[in-house]
This record gives sequence, C-alpha cells and structure tokens, in this order.
Amino acid sequence: MCFEYQLGDAGLLKSFKNPLVIIPLLVISTAIIVYLIIHILFGNTSTWKYCVEDFETYRKDFEIVTDFCQEYIVQNEALENERIIFVYDSKEKELLCDWENVDVSDEIKKSFEKIKEAFPNKDAQFDSVTVAQGKTYFETHNGLYSVVYSEEDTPKLVDGVNKGKSRRIYGNWYHVVKR
Repeated sequence: MCFEYQLGDAGLLKSFKNPLVIIPLLVISTAIIVYLIIHILFGNTSTWKYCVEDFETYRKDFEIVTDFCQEYIVQNEALENERIIFVYDSKEKELLCDWENVDVSDEIKKSFEKIKEAFPNKDAQFDSVTVAQGKTYFETHNGLYSVVYSEEDTPKLVDGVNKGKSRRIYGNWYHVVKR
C-alpha cells in the first residue's frame, strides 16, 4: 500500500511536467493575477472618476452658491425636511428654484458658471444644486456624483435620496458617489 501511494505521487508529478498541463495552468494563473491587480489598483480610481479635480480653485464659488441657496431657503421659509432644487440655465443666465425664476446678482451667476467648469467630465456635467436636511448637493446630470457641503456629519446620500459613498475633500466638503 505504501508503495502504491508513492507511485501515485510520481504519476501526479509527471503530469505537472507535461506542457499540456503547465501551459493552461500558467495562462489561467496569469489571468487571475492580472484581474486582481487591475481591480486592486484601478477599482478605486474608476469609482471616483467623476470627481472635481481641483476643488481649491473653485472652493470660493461653491461657498458663495451654498450660502446663497441656504439663505434663500431661510428667507422663503421652506420646510426643514423639504428638498429644494436650484437649476442654473447658463444660456439664459437665469436661476430657477423649483422651476420659478429667482433674481440673483452677477456674482452668483459667475459662481454658477465657474462651478460648471469644475465638472470637466462629459459624462458627469454639473446639473443642479439640491438643499436637503441641512446639506447642499452639487449634482451631476447622471446622478452618479455630487460635491456635498455638510456641517453636521459625513453625507451618506449622493443627492439627498440615493445612497452614496463619501470621501472628504476639505473641511465640511465631500465627494460623494452613488453606491
């Protein structure tokens, strides 16, 4: 019995030396390793591909618009749990709040224009600002990414409704991607 077991090991060893066995094993192993490396190194990059790249350049404009939107809501006595949406029409140079025209200064209009520039990815263009539950969401048209201002806690939503994954940019500012 001991002898048979040793012969079995020798036969197994011979099959691993056979090129018809080694080549497929090497190809499969290489494919698995390459797949894992790509997902480990680049998986996180693709998750955050829509992010505003140079936030510091546009930070003042984000702050101006955030302050304006939050003040507008207070002045118009919007309900605290309500979602208020601001849309800037760059062609007409007008701001709409819940589809009603809002008079704004040239400074606010310029800030909206600069914020639009901050979103360079053609697949994730700046679309609107939503204020909900004390947070301000600068959303993309595809709904997959937002720059969010949150004083109280790390945002868990990408747009005030859909779950998101957050990463701090600076202070109370966050990148948020849809889960």
